[in-house]
Amino acid sequence: MNAYGTLAVAGAAVLAASSANAQAPAIVHVSAPVAARAELPATPMGRLAQALLDAINSGDSARVRRWADTALSDAARRREPLASQTAFLQGIQSQSGGLDFVSVRGAGDPLRFDVRVRRTGRTAAMLLGGGGDRTPARAEGVGVTIVPAALEAWPTGALPDAEIRDAISQRVTAAARRDDFSGVVRVMKGGSVFYQQAFGEAERGFHVANNLETRFNIASMGKMFTAVAIAQLVEAGKLRFEDTLAKVLPEYPDAEAARKITIHELLTHSAGLGGFFDRPGYDRRKDYPTAMSLLDVFAREPLRYEPGTRSGYSNEGFVVLGAVIEKVSGENYYDYIRRHVYAPAGMTRTDAYAINDPVDNLAVGYGWFDDDPLGVNPRRPNWAFLGMRGTPCGGFYSTAGDMVRFAEALRGGRLVSAAMVERLTTAKDGLGEYGYGFQVKQENGHAIVGHDGGGASSGINSDLYWTRGGEWTVAVMGNYDAPAAQRVARGIIGFLAGQ
Repeated sequence: MNAYGTLAVAGAAVLAASSANAQAPAIVHVSAPVAARAELPATPMGRLAQALLDAINSGDSARVRRWADTALSDAARRREPLASQTAFLQGIQSQSGGLDFVSVRGAGDPLRFDVRVRRTGRTAAMLLGGGGDRTPARAEGVGVTIVPAALEAWPTGALPDAEIRDAISQRVTAAARRDDFSGVVRVMKGGSVFYQQAFGEAERGFHVANNLETRFNIASMGKMFTAVAIAQLVEAGKLRFEDTLAKVLPEYPDAEAARKITIHELLTHSAGLGGFFDRPGYDRRKDYPTAMSLLDVFAREPLRYEPGTRSGYSNEGFVVLGAVIEKVSGENYYDYIRRHVYAPAGMTRTDAYAINDPVDNLAVGYGWFDDDPLGVNPRRPNWAFLGMRGTPCGGFYSTAGDMVRFAEALRGGRLVSAAMVERLTTAKDGLGEYGYGFQVKQENGHAIVGHDGGGASSGINSDLYWTRGGEWTVAVMGNYDAPAAQRVARGIIGFLAGQ
């Protein structure tokens, strides 16, 4: 990760772009006149961002060091040593050849804005967070990642199937040719395959191509499996959404927190738990055999806020849900998901494979990491950054076909009742776009449901979304940094939602 962690945009992460082909001038999609007219906001954080760009563009590494020394907050220094954050920013300075401001990605704190990298002509997204309007403004961190070129504008109005299919094919093929996308796209119209195609390579060293049955890391998309398992136990009368942890998991390490936290709060990311993978106690090379065994990593730490008072995306909440599933069902979490989710859905190529398991047709993730956030060099494999095995919060492997089968089984009543599907996929009051383990978004004025997975500097990004009535389903699996697959998936589902 970079100094500020994953850059979240639209519920997931800012895109990473491509290597060799992406350096061609044809992909530069921000013109110089636009960049010249644009200005950072006249706010404390905007001025801090301008000072950072000025320091980077000066070519003086000491000036970057002075910016970090005066601008980074105490919280930023506690999160990561000042020396490493300074080195990260100096690396951007030396790699970029300078950064030209392009535009702001909406208002608020953290401040998100795009810049043009002078050396490559690519666009990068930057994030400066934590200062708001406090005086003096200080940043809790800086993030940066490459953004791939925008897809060509989609046609408008109702089109015949052949033209819809051609529009999808043209845009995904163009993204793959620019090396902005590698993976598999599967589009369903009702219960029939409307379009499917594989692009790029599953393993670059031996030039093994992705194919329609390639398995990809789906990251946080696995939260949907955990949510469905909880819903099954609720329908079986073994659990209620209103139950507290103290009732259903009395051995939870923090008894006081357990009396406050409910299943509802865990499912809606409002329990006060955190991100899990950044905990000092987490060992990514350890194979945790059960969800319960993961609790020791974080469950004795103080809550980040009082349960139910606000929402903050939390991997730990879904790890706790995995432990609840084990306690209430009497089954190992992984066994439960295999028997009660994969099997009835017909998902034969999905599981939480360990990184040393011999699994056929498994895509390697490729990304740009902390030492190359601007993508100057080719992407590298992500093996060194993966956990040993997926957890109840994500990290499973699956195929585009299996993810479509999951969506069809859910909508078809083979996993939970229609009434429960509605409850899972309805956004909860005050929690924006989140239901119970499912994201609920608007595209072209139409509701879409599903979940994405992956992040910047991860080599992981996949998406599954369907229109509310199930008329269209789109699964895009990828093995590049986010949001390579997200951009393709959201473009397609937004286009289809208007048909």
